[in-house]
Order: sequence, then structure tokens, then C-alpha cells
Amino acid sequence: MFGRLGSVYFLHLAEAKARQRRLSKPNRPVDANLGVFLRLLGVIGLGLCAAGLVSMMAA
Repeated sequence: MFGRLGSVYFLHLAEAKARQRRLSKPNRPVDANLGVFLRLLGVIGLGLCAAGLVSMMAA
């Protein structure tokens, strides 16, 4: 029984932290654009590495 109460309390604390985080930090579009840009660069980099490996194997 105490295990269930503990998990409910932990869930309550996690939800309160998430709500506080949401209210304290406004989402800035600049941060979102930077994340998308970095992810795009990562995908392009991985694609170039894979293409380089394939070309080295084919040679």
C-alpha cells in the first residue's frame, strides 16, 4: 500500500516540476529553430558519412 502512495506522490511531484518548468521558461522560437537546424546538420552529416563509407567499399 505504501508503495502505491509513494508512486502517486512521486507522480504529483513530477507533474508539479513540469508545470513550474513550463511556466518559468517561455518557449522562444529562436531556440526551436536552432534545434531544428542542428538536427538537420546532424542528419546531413550522417548521410555524407554513410555515402563516403559506401563509396570506399565500392572502390
